[in-house]
Amino acid sequence: MRKATELFIYVRVGIGLVAGVLGLAVLRPNISDAQFHIWFSFIFMTALLLYILVKMYWSVRRVRKVWLLLGLFMTAHTTGYVMLLRHVSNWPGLWYVFTVPIEIMLFATIAWLWLKVNPPNVKL
Repeated sequence: MRKATELFIYVRVGIGLVAGVLGLAVLRPNISDAQFHIWFSFIFMTALLLYILVKMYWSVRRVRKVWLLLGLFMTAHTTGYVMLLRHVSNWPGLWYVFTVPIEIMLFATIAWLWLKVNPPNVKL
């Protein structure tokens, strides 16, 4: 059963990544190469962030509040970055190396403070 749930996560992340890339391919004629790289990096790192957080909290998947908090967190993440990327013309993809771990720690802190839920030891 565990293999099936892990496969489910991989399939969902893969579908999200493919949908994002296809969405960028549709928008490709309307944006420059630099903007394409910025938005591609955003979609890739958002999918990676979502994968890591789901993997971390998979053991408490039956707690609906965790999924609600994750949904709110990802909505805030996406909204914040979309607003930022619309105004910043040159966002280096390397900055995600620093911001994604900070966001993971922020989510873990919020989950602990609001829900008293800690992720178990996780192998990513």
